[in-house]
Amino acid sequence: MEQLKKQIFEIIKDYHCDECKPLQVEDIGNWVVQFEEGDRQFVLGEFLHLLKQGIYVSKEKALTLLWNNFEEIGSKLGYADLRQFVWESHFFNVQKEGKSQTILFGMLNDLVEQKTGIKLNTDGGFPTKNFIYIDDVVATGKTLLGTIRSWLSADDNFNAKKVIAGEIKLIVSVFCMHQWALENLRWSLKSSFSNDAFLKVPLVKCNYVIDNRILFPSAKLNFALPKKDQSKEVLDYFENIEANSYADRAFRVNDRPNQETLFSSSENRDRFEKIILEKGVGILQKVNKLNPAHRPLGATYPHYKTLGTGTLFFTWRNISNTCPLVFWWDNPAHEWKCLFPLRGRGN
Repeated sequence: MEQLKKQIFEIIKDYHCDECKPLQVEDIGNWVVQFEEGDRQFVLGEFLHLLKQGIYVSKEKALTLLWNNFEEIGSKLGYADLRQFVWESHFFNVQKEGKSQTILFGMLNDLVEQKTGIKLNTDGGFPTKNFIYIDDVVATGKTLLGTIRSWLSADDNFNAKKVIAGEIKLIVSVFCMHQWALENLRWSLKSSFSNDAFLKVPLVKCNYVIDNRILFPSAKLNFALPKKDQSKEVLDYFENIEANSYADRAFRVNDRPNQETLFSSSENRDRFEKIILEKGVGILQKVNKLNPAHRPLGATYPHYKTLGTGTLFFTWRNISNTCPLVFWWDNPAHEWKCLFPLRGRGN
């Protein structure tokens, strides 16, 4: 197992590298020892396989993705001169200090200044034609929807009218996005502003799409979504969830996905999901006052009768609480120590 720990560490070693306590190899050992003895080597081996599928974004990779996405968006919008692209674009920077958007905005701003000599959101005397929202992960889409809907509806729907008329463009650039979140976003905007134009807005640049269209036979299902063949403890937990929406999406149909592209095999997927689900249920059973959004496979909307969002995507900066609990839950009272400490949210 020591070799597996070292291989995992080499991929995720810069997690919280900007913090006072960077990740250590022993942290991986302290995490995996909490699983049953017969499962530990398997958990490490399968997690290493998952990481090799590109689900971890290091700080170095983030810088490359930020610049490449910036260049690609500019090119697709028809800009031969990136300086002109900057002068005619506004990049959202509305999250609180220390949140993902503010950090990524700062990183991209430094890159743009180094390569073009000007900063983002610089007034170059040109009308603003492009409004660009950057972030790391869009899972449920709640933060993205709130920001965009507020911006579109300001001043008697001023920006919404300009988007509908094609006078300005709205673009989202992220490292990872759930497909279902994008579809919900577009339908919500269509409903809010009563216009079909929003079925194709915003334009999206995404480096890693999580295909969680659970009811689609062709969906990749590249996230944690277990079959219903679970222990009585897990099934009892599911039945007791006080929610009534999307219960038909809580479990994976036995023969899906049609082709496994994330896990090392269909059989290993079943085993890995069962292990992390059972551990997640065990953690929540120790919580005295449970947040209804917390589920064993990650946070979700409280009215969803599911086991969680199941995000399997990580960045050096922080972990989404929509990832399975085994990766980020950290509380001695609940007898669990996390692998990726979660900054900015309590549990």
